[in-house]
Amino acid sequence: MFVSVTSSTALCECNEESNYVCGTDGLTYDSCMLNCTRKFKPDLEIYCYGNCSLVDDDTCNCPKILLPVCASDGKSYSNRCMMKCVGGSDLTVVSRGMCKKNLMNNRICD
Repeated sequence: MFVSVTSSTALCECNEESNYVCGTDGLTYDSCMLNCTRKFKPDLEIYCYGNCSLVDDDTCNCPKILLPVCASDGKSYSNRCMMKCVGGSDLTVVSRGMCKKNLMNNRICD
């Protein structure tokens, strides 16, 4: 999922950029929109540089809802259902959002 300039409000004026980053909320932003969104989500950080890549699987019968969770296996899943389907029923949610232990400077998204 990508947050674009067209979905922004008049509170921010961003030119379309090609420098995409993945936020800790699991959404892909250009750098301007990430900075703008931080006004409303002050805890938002850059998870990695590039488009977000969450563990997902089309064979799972899960809702297509983006509510990222960090699981006990250290991986980020698009939602709790996907975590249980792909990762296994023994996994637990460690935190909501992308796994923060993977945050590091200049990390390129997978």
